[in-house]
Amino acid sequence: MVVQSDGYVCTEDLVTKYPEVVDELKRIALDYNKSLPPIDGKIVVTVEKSPDRDLALRLRIPGWVSGVAVRVKGQPAEADWRPGSYVSLKRRWSPGDRVELDLPMEVTMVESHPLVEETRNHAAILRGPPNTGAIS
Repeated sequence: MVVQSDGYVCTEDLVTKYPEVVDELKRIALDYNKSLPPIDGKIVVTVEKSPDRDLALRLRIPGWVSGVAVRVKGQPAEADWRPGSYVSLKRRWSPGDRVELDLPMEVTMVESHPLVEETRNHAAILRGPPNTGAIS
């Protein structure tokens, strides 16, 4: 999870390296489903506390995604996104606000390159970030 506010970016690693960010982060609290990526492709972020001003919540969109649905408080959000980037939601957040991010987890099959002899006539079954291999 990445929190960004007023030009600061913070992950769990950065808090210990940049203590000046800690004061800003004490005013922001988010809860999210901890099993990322989730099996069903649904990520829910709930605001537990936030300062009384506009903040941008930026959620990473993985490069393997072909479509995204974003909802804020149950309503579709107007947000631009690209695979491998972030969707930015800027607003005044309140405790209890929920952001839902749906990442489609479509199943696809990819055949190996026919000129690679060791894997000729092999295929991989892909679904989201975890890859499952199969020999055919």
